[in-house]
Amino acid sequence: MSEQGIRHLIILVAWTVLIVRTPFMIRDRRQRPLWLVLSAIAGGSIVIQSWFGAALNHATGVPHMNNLVQGLLSFAICVIL
Repeated sequence: MSEQGIRHLIILVAWTVLIVRTPFMIRDRRQRPLWLVLSAIAGGSIVIQSWFGAALNHATGVPHMNNLVQGLLSFAICVIL
């Protein structure tokens, strides 16, 4: 499986789990931290996609802005969790 295929698999699995589990995690107060973690993983799965990086680089005009955003998001997730 190629790197791009693995990235697509990650986004598919992360968002599927988040969508399927959200109603149960919102109702049960004990599962809300799990919902936060799954939301962070799902959000991070978007940032690693090549189409997102290309769009971000094009929108900002900075050639490697996606790398900065990936690093800052990873750091923020580590701090929050």
